[in-house]
Amino acid sequence: MGNGNGTTTVPGTRTVTDAETNASNRRSAPRRDVLAALKAAFPLTVPICLGFLFLGTSYGILMGIKGFSFVWPMCMSAFIFAGSMEFVTVNLLLSAFNPIAAFLLALMVNARHLFYGLSMLKSFKGLGWKRPYLIFGMCDETFAINSTARIPDGIDRGWFYFWVTACNQSYWVIGATLGGLIGSHLPFDTNGLEFVLTALFLVIFLDQWLGGHHRERLAAVIGVLASLACLVIFGANDFMIPSMAVMLVAFLLLRPYLDTLRTGNATDDTGDAIAIDGDTPRLRRRRRQ
Repeated sequence: MGNGNGTTTVPGTRTVTDAETNASNRRSAPRRDVLAALKAAFPLTVPICLGFLFLGTSYGILMGIKGFSFVWPMCMSAFIFAGSMEFVTVNLLLSAFNPIAAFLLALMVNARHLFYGLSMLKSFKGLGWKRPYLIFGMCDETFAINSTARIPDGIDRGWFYFWVTACNQSYWVIGATLGGLIGSHLPFDTNGLEFVLTALFLVIFLDQWLGGHHRERLAAVIGVLASLACLVIFGANDFMIPSMAVMLVAFLLLRPYLDTLRTGNATDDTGDAIAIDGDTPRLRRRRRQ
């Protein structure tokens, strides 16, 4: 009970001051913020979990049947964390040592992350120690969530971004590790499993072709033609890096014609539709449902 001097007396225990009580509340508040952010972020990552576990396991199995210990896919998925590049790395590890070619290939394959990072600079501003990890852990799926999600009121923005990134990476690491553990012990013939990377890119290409308009299809055609031309000129062993370079330059030069937002509709943060004609955006109000 209170004794009038800012303390609380509990029978059979020591006296607890108001200052100690307030300090305890302050320590528990950040913990509540962290858990609340995890609760808000986790449901958004569940669909990604299913895909990452499958693809990560496929990658781990591929490493296993190529003779690598499970430690390799586990560490590579944790420290590289660049899905398609990790698949490509399998062959790089088995081929002649060529660090310059490996660097250029990694740069070309993951060049899109440059634009992801630039678009998230403002969102990551002021997040302290979380910022370097958020930059490192940004993949396509994490960028899609963090750049579009409406963070609920009362949820810490930094911790929300952190948990989305950490959950997605953990799915990939778990899948790759499990695949590495079982890859070398599968009781059936695994010849041809390396085709999983080709199948992945084929599905992405078909999704872009079938679900896109003429601008998206034009981008796909440019990619195919650039690859075929470089294949003829440089041969099957050396066409990858030149074709990626040609595609990057072509997309940068043709960006005004490939940008679907120039003739489509966008939506601002208030839910209003923005019709973009040429270079002048026009705001068109739409009634909320």
